Amino acid sequence: MKSQVESLLQEAKGVLAGAASVDDVEAVRVNFLGKKCKLSALLKGVSTLSAEEKPLAGKVVNEAKQALEA
Repeated sequence: MKSQVESLLQEAKGVLAGAASVDDVEAVRVNFLGKKCKLSALLKGVSTLSAEEKPLAGKVVNEAKQALEA
């Protein structure tokens, strides 16, 4: 899961770097932080992990979300 989150974070940063307008930035926000975004799907997947993996996976996803919100 960590590699998926890191890949998603890199993808978001790349798309954001290419944003030319406020509308482009908003589209990136919706695609990567909205209700039906890939990050939310990964966060929902945390519930299927073992008890040992859940804390680390949740932490990784939340850190990625905070990085994108900054």
